[in-house]
Amino acid sequence: MIEDLKGMKETIAYGSSQFRLMKNQETEDYPPHWHTSIEIIMPLENGYQAVIGNECYTLNPLDLLFINSGEIHSLQAPATGKRLIFQAPLSLFYSIPGMGSALLLLPEAVCLTPASCPELFQEVSAKFKEIIREAEKVIIWPIPGYPLLLFRLFFC
Repeated sequence: MIEDLKGMKETIAYGSSQFRLMKNQETEDYPPHWHTSIEIIMPLENGYQAVIGNECYTLNPLDLLFINSGEIHSLQAPATGKRLIFQAPLSLFYSIPGMGSALLLLPEAVCLTPASCPELFQEVSAKFKEIIREAEKVIIWPIPGYPLLLFRLFFC
């Protein structure tokens, strides 16, 4: 559910957290919108569909879709299903040494599937799942040193 949508701009409330991680099983479609956060979507059960710019992405379970900050996108949910949605502000990524430059090189979206790039998919999805496992262990947000954890899991 989009909590704060004015026009097409979504404002994400993180509360005391540095990011938002949702286990989403809503059947609601999300209209075209954008936000300043980077978003990562991983379907767990059934697929999921995203339209970003003029590109339509059909995701299968465990595929990963990275949506860059500021990109207009819409999401279509199946009648049933579950997915993980991770949203984090750019400031979180900019706090990781060297990430500011890397973010400038990101396209509007990147879809990683076992077929598109098998080795990279295995590595990134394993690290994303590790981030999820670590995040689920923590009750109090934000995680101290979380930017370094993100850096270590994705880039080391």
